[in-house]
Amino acid sequence: MRKDKDSDLATSVRLAKGSAILVDDAGLAPINARPQFKHYVVDIWKRRHFIWADSKGRQATRHQDLLLGRIWDVINPLLNAGVYGVLFGVLLKTSHGIQNFIGYLVLGVVFFGFISHGLTAAGSVVRGSKSLITSFNFPIASVVIAAGTRHFMESIVPGLVSIIFALGFQIDKGLSWTIILVFPLYVLIHIFSTGVMLFVARLTAFLPDLKSLLVVVNRAWFYCSGVFFELSRFTSNEVLIYIFHLNPAFLFLSAIRDCVLYQTIPSIDVWGYLMVVSFLTFGFGLIFFWQAEDRYVGVK
Repeated sequence: MRKDKDSDLATSVRLAKGSAILVDDAGLAPINARPQFKHYVVDIWKRRHFIWADSKGRQATRHQDLLLGRIWDVINPLLNAGVYGVLFGVLLKTSHGIQNFIGYLVLGVVFFGFISHGLTAAGSVVRGSKSLITSFNFPIASVVIAAGTRHFMESIVPGLVSIIFALGFQIDKGLSWTIILVFPLYVLIHIFSTGVMLFVARLTAFLPDLKSLLVVVNRAWFYCSGVFFELSRFTSNEVLIYIFHLNPAFLFLSAIRDCVLYQTIPSIDVWGYLMVVSFLTFGFGLIFFWQAEDRYVGVK
């Protein structure tokens, strides 16, 4: 029986033989009740080993039912870049004025996929974990954070492949130490993506039809993030440029290309903005998800 923990009533329990005993239910609490936020965060930290083990286990079995297995982690980003290269570089001529357009495009396609993963992959996280959620009492955000951690691990190989592939088309420029700055950007990308995932996971848990709408939102985000074009070629409008620079995906891709292709360090303003946006998105996403903690157990 579920009782409020502040209740001081006694419950009469009838045994099989017909006798009855009085049970003090003052200490009982509802299953999957929403705890205070600070306790919720502590509980998530206590389950860090579960989060890591779940992420690692699911990542290890990814693509195991395919003939080429994890080789698809290398093939997929290159195929996607090839398709967009033909469409936008050859047919629509967006490559004009961009040095090493192939590298520019590959980095854009691959890393935008990392950024938008929280928007596209969170739709089934809660519903897909229904049996786990209804069987155990634990902070359900752990499931979402585990999915974000798993994506962090799965993205390492495609990320490295895209960087190596991009550099292969400008061998004459050599390597610069600025390439190591990709790692903190990679970490921030996944913090941001997991934050988005927390928002989307709650919304789609109760409104599954939103998953169809998110496909359209993701497509619009893709076209507004400079994945395959240089913004300065199409506009000099300061207001439009300012709006583009408010888009975290646009700045993430610009920073990645600066470090890899142009061998320059992103400005302090860019670093500051990306750090603030990433951590605020994760923080507010966690709060937003926690506010419905007691409702996830009832998801159909």
